[in-house]
Amino acid sequence: MNFLLACFAAALMLGYGYYCWQILRARPQNFEKQLMMMLAEWMVARGPASRSALWMLYIVSLFLVAIYFVLVFSVLSNPAILYLSAALVGVEVYHLITTFSHFRRFFGGRTTIVELLNWKLERFCALLYFAHALLVLCCMAFSL
Repeated sequence: MNFLLACFAAALMLGYGYYCWQILRARPQNFEKQLMMMLAEWMVARGPASRSALWMLYIVSLFLVAIYFVLVFSVLSNPAILYLSAALVGVEVYHLITTFSHFRRFFGGRTTIVELLNWKLERFCALLYFAHALLVLCCMAFSL
């Protein structure tokens, strides 16, 4: 389980690393604009099938988040990181609920693709996940 948690944490750091770098440089808008353009192009290319694919991505991300936090609470014993993890779970629940709501509005035709993601929340979550993953790896490396 330790190895699996380390892999999850490392994957989070790698996955969010470039985005966090852009956020810290105060230039995430260009990256976010590129992501939205690629998403729009992909959705046009896939047509109606993109709807089920995006919902599947949402469900898979929900399971991956759940697995990550189950591993964190199973492997680590440092109270500080566990309290921080519990707070991050709360933030992620809020994030998942708002994303679900935005997806429903978008696929219901009540909003545009530009409003599909709340970029301020996405930035906040990216920074939190990156920092959390780094702390998890440090705790594991130093057995804290």
